[in-house]
Amino acid sequence: MNPKPRLLSLDVIRGLSVLGILLVNATSFAQPFEVYFNPSLSPRPLQPNDLWVWWMTETFFKEKFYTLFALLFGVSLYLVGQDHDPKAPLWRSVLWRRLAVLVVIGLIHGALIWNGDILLMYGLCGFLFWFRRHASAENLLGLGCVFFVISSALILYNEFSFFGAVNPFAKLDLSREIFGFRGTLGGSISTNFNIWSHQFIGSFLSFAPKTLGLMMIGLGLFKHGFLKGSAPTNTYLVFILLGLISLFVLAIQNEQLIEHNFPYPDTYTSAQIANEFLSLLVSLAYASALILLIKTAWGQTLLWPLTRVGRMAFSNYLMQSLIMTSLFYGGRWPHELWLSPSGPPLFGQLNAFGTLPIIMALWLFQIIFSCIWLENFRYGPFEFLWRSLSLGKWVRLR
Repeated sequence: MNPKPRLLSLDVIRGLSVLGILLVNATSFAQPFEVYFNPSLSPRPLQPNDLWVWWMTETFFKEKFYTLFALLFGVSLYLVGQDHDPKAPLWRSVLWRRLAVLVVIGLIHGALIWNGDILLMYGLCGFLFWFRRHASAENLLGLGCVFFVISSALILYNEFSFFGAVNPFAKLDLSREIFGFRGTLGGSISTNFNIWSHQFIGSFLSFAPKTLGLMMIGLGLFKHGFLKGSAPTNTYLVFILLGLISLFVLAIQNEQLIEHNFPYPDTYTSAQIANEFLSLLVSLAYASALILLIKTAWGQTLLWPLTRVGRMAFSNYLMQSLIMTSLFYGGRWPHELWLSPSGPPLFGQLNAFGTLPIIMALWLFQIIFSCIWLENFRYGPFEFLWRSLSLGKWVRLR
């Protein structure tokens, strides 16, 4: 049986999202966890180029592509539920096994490979989302927006409460974390596990409601026709305008943070308000621009590689973790393979600008690899594994 036709709009948005996420995650791969939120905490002196890359990432990428990913994940769960025994109880459905497999993969990925995993969060939220997937578009959009606004407000409240008058980073010593990640394979895995295990429960309680709200909004937009590309053109133009206004606000704010050298506590509190609420508008502006482009013949040609990356988004996401941790964490490669003393592990050695060549090389590789792979196979390698385990049988790959 031939697979059902795919929606190009979903694939191209997913493709751009997974590539954009790499730029956001690069700091988490390359530097201690605290540097992700404040580049001035880096053990390496910041250069003007590092600040420029930080400004670009913070303004145009951070939160925006995670948001798009969450929106599309809600759509994916709905489509899977429609394709396979849609009326079966959750515990007897293919969707349940699909989410269970995702939870297991997320556990392995987060605990043993990279502590910034989002798959476990998505898998657990998926079980909760299952009960709302057949709701109307209006119900999903309304409830999703309520979840999004309230959870964002609570996240900000917690940040304002935690970052008080006393700076917890005033005497921060990152040498132990750097030593752990740059050490042996066992040492880097142990350091990663300790960070992941200490932060996951808190992160889940804080961000699961927001993630669940974004899934609802995504499915609501899909049922309304927005993510299918069938909404009026003016709708997409309005969201593009709102996104541009939001980007202008974020750009000015991030420029001020650089100018004032990332002041405490503003960097962790008041500076997060705009990004917390405006990122959704920017994400929808990106989606709108891609949808309008994909409606044109030249746009389909231009964005064709992104559709291939999007069809293999699961594989590309995991591939990013495997490649980046092999470069930045210790024990992944025999030392004799590296001719330069500055070779891997690179953890703690590169700021934002230093990671840029690696990111761009990996982008190019994933675009080329995705195009070649899907010329010969129906699914990406991890998509094939995920689908086979969910169905309880090996699916046809060629």
